[in-house]
Amino acid sequence: MTPVRFGLNDKEYKYARQLAFQAAHGTWINPYGDEAPLIDRSAKLLSGGNADAAAERELLTTLLKLACYSPEHEWEAPTLTGKPTTFAIQTLEKITAFNA
Repeated sequence: MTPVRFGLNDKEYKYARQLAFQAAHGTWINPYGDEAPLIDRSAKLLSGGNADAAAERELLTTLLKLACYSPEHEWEAPTLTGKPTTFAIQTLEKITAFNA
């Protein structure tokens, strides 16, 4: 059986991590504004430096919220990931419900 992370199946979890990958490389997160810390947090998560599951869940939830509801980012996530905004919303709802 495939492990589920934060209530997400493999496809959803990989999608959320793909958002982190794109954030770490500065392809969709503003490195000069309030989002700048997301770049460092994403890079740390991907390098294996973030062993704290709660911190990972919080970061992925933040990235999903941006992908779903931020006017600056809701068009970027589908372009970068190949998944529609509706997939981001579904994934955000699952991670939120699982951790409520």
